[in-house]
Amino acid sequence: MQKPPFFLTIQRILSRGMRTSRPRADRARWLRRLWRLVAVLAFVSTLDDTVLAQQDRWAEERAAMVRTIQAHAALLPKAAMADGISTAILDVMGKAPRHTFVPGRVEGKAYADAPLPIGYGQTISQPFIVALMTHLIGANQDATVLEIGTGSGY
Repeated sequence: MQKPPFFLTIQRILSRGMRTSRPRADRARWLRRLWRLVAVLAFVSTLDDTVLAQQDRWAEERAAMVRTIQAHAALLPKAAMADGISTAILDVMGKAPRHTFVPGRVEGKAYADAPLPIGYGQTISQPFIVALMTHLIGANQDATVLEIGTGSGY
């Protein structure tokens, strides 16, 4: 089996570093430093995966919300929704962090197919209604829209 190029590069670097006239103690120190670097890089890569997992904690719920929006749109009369809700709107709905617009006590329901309380007797609209209203205005990517009445900023 052929070794990957990355492995060969590391092997070359290591062999060059070891072909020196340095005393044995210097080589041992050099190897300890190399292993520390490897350990730090491994630790950092683990942290990066943990951060990504935390950031994407809601990914499956957002995806389920988008599927629900598509299912609702399919039930609408063809006259209202000839081609369904645009993929651009669905993409944005699938990326918008809805959980940041609701209080902590209902955060777990953020991507549910329902309006949620945001305080002072107000609610954040049902995701399907937000997608439908956005689709029906027919705005393009360059449009500027002033939406009055949501109160939540979502």
